[in-house]
Amino acid sequence: MGLPLCYAFRVTATESDPHPPPIPVEPRTSLLCRCGCTAPPEVLERLRELELLLRRLDGAAGESGARVVVTSGYRCPERNAKVGGAKGSMHLQGRAFDFVATVPGGLLARARLLAWVRADLPPGGVGSYATRGRAKMIHYDTGPERGWGPHITETQQ
Repeated sequence: MGLPLCYAFRVTATESDPHPPPIPVEPRTSLLCRCGCTAPPEVLERLRELELLLRRLDGAAGESGARVVVTSGYRCPERNAKVGGAKGSMHLQGRAFDFVATVPGGLLARARLLAWVRADLPPGGVGSYATRGRAKMIHYDTGPERGWGPHITETQQ
């Protein structure tokens, strides 16, 4: 089993579908910033640690016939600003990734993704997003244990 795939996503709203699902375009094979900048050495070391966690998560997903698709990893300050990331985002430090999981015919349910995160990754920040263009996306970071968004239980918040 290889590393989880990393994709850029395109969301094209139309009058008939103002909230379409994200469409993968442009496959990537790392957690590096999409802008192509060079990450600092300390960030590269953290990304190696995140890749190990992604392998564990992808293994759990693979048992159910799913595939983890990383939508965001490290972001340089310029990229973080461009995507509307938080000023203190863990993505800036190389301590976070966002992902969905695909199954034949679509995306896997958010509740199932959260169950994998709880079972297979160390405690950290876990967020669930349901805004336009982020359908069923999960954020995971290696910071303090906390949670936010739809389907996060009170025990995680």
